[in-house]
Amino acid sequence: MNSLVFYLAPPVIGAIIGYVTNAIAIKMLFRPLYPVKIGRFQVPFTPGILPRERHKLADNIGRMVEKELLTEEIIRRRLAQDDVVEAVKQGVATATQQLLDTEFQQDSTLARETIHFIVQIIHNPRFINSIESILDKLLEQLQHRTISDLSGKELEELKSLIQEMLLQKLEQVLPSASQSLAALLDSHYEELKDRIITFLRKPEIHKQLETQGRIFLQKTLQKLNTFQRFFISAAQYDKTLDERMGDIIDDLIVQIDTLLSKPENRTALNEYVKHIITDLVEKRETLYSLSGMLYGFIAPLLHKESGALIQSITGMEWEAQRQLMLQRLSDWLLNLREESIQTSIANFFNKQGSNRIGDLVVLDGAEKSQIDTRIAQTLINLANSKIADALKTINIRSIVSDRIDSLDMEDVERIVLDVMANQFKWINVFGGILGALIGAGQVLLSIYLKTF
Repeated sequence: MNSLVFYLAPPVIGAIIGYVTNAIAIKMLFRPLYPVKIGRFQVPFTPGILPRERHKLADNIGRMVEKELLTEEIIRRRLAQDDVVEAVKQGVATATQQLLDTEFQQDSTLARETIHFIVQIIHNPRFINSIESILDKLLEQLQHRTISDLSGKELEELKSLIQEMLLQKLEQVLPSASQSLAALLDSHYEELKDRIITFLRKPEIHKQLETQGRIFLQKTLQKLNTFQRFFISAAQYDKTLDERMGDIIDDLIVQIDTLLSKPENRTALNEYVKHIITDLVEKRETLYSLSGMLYGFIAPLLHKESGALIQSITGMEWEAQRQLMLQRLSDWLLNLREESIQTSIANFFNKQGSNRIGDLVVLDGAEKSQIDTRIAQTLINLANSKIADALKTINIRSIVSDRIDSLDMEDVERIVLDVMANQFKWINVFGGILGALIGAGQVLLSIYLKTF
């Protein structure tokens, strides 16, 4: 029995001592929390190592997090991973969809602030200069481009399209135009009649009518036989008619005025004009003639450069015209007011019968997804470009250090033990094993020495 105790006691006692001493050593990392004094003397190893060195500990942890855990390269690699990119895209897609589904309230604070922000941007001299510069470059490029160039079509194809378009438009417009023309004629009949009579009474027209009257008289006399002409010549009727041709024309104009003033003749004339117009409109030849005539005016313009075309229409030099357009754009931007934008947006929504912001821009699923992807990538690129500045501004080392330094030591102990509980347990176990091995070694050493 004594021999068994001799062999077992040292390893067991060594294991207990190793286990307990390691447990006490781990505990002394944190305890005591405050210095222990006996009289004027402070007990050694008080407070514990961590309470005594907490400021260095906090600073070391902060430095380690800054240099090893939250570095610029680690964050950049994390941002490039597919799950992060997809998460950002999903977040953007949700935000943009919520925005599109939001109803526009004209009097809401958000609407007023947004419109105010837009107006401030528009009125910014830099913005106006940028818009003017863009428009100026665009006008400079357009100056030497023909209508064919701007349309992106070959000249012959463009000519065919214009002819077809003119024909289609005339087919649509002429029926209603004929009705409108007939109604216009009826409503301005008296004025038109008076203008016709005034025209006939003009001296130069009156003389032409007298000349035509004398020619008519001569042709009429020539159709008479010899006896009739002799009788008229003897009575000098032909001379009298010739001398009084002016009075005859005056009487004729009065008779025309009287004839046109009668209601039944007015109605008959209006119906006749309406019939003529309708008959012309229904004829395919009329459509082709009108479309050909209109095309004759348009065709030469297709070969002109835009600058020359605008100059021929306005009568202004291209440079002056360009400066005028730029000035009008600037004036319009500077005079643009929040009330005008609000009214325009409200009118748009009233026409749409909906207040959804998404109705301002019609996007299908593919277009929205593409925009969301671009916004997400832009945000990630922006984050990548600002990582260094952000880390420098945030100062992770200072944040971690200050946070740990601000905790009670009990909280620090709890946090460390929560993280290292399993590791500390194995330290105790290894201490017990090491103590047991030392005890066993002593037994072996004693046995070895007894043999000599």
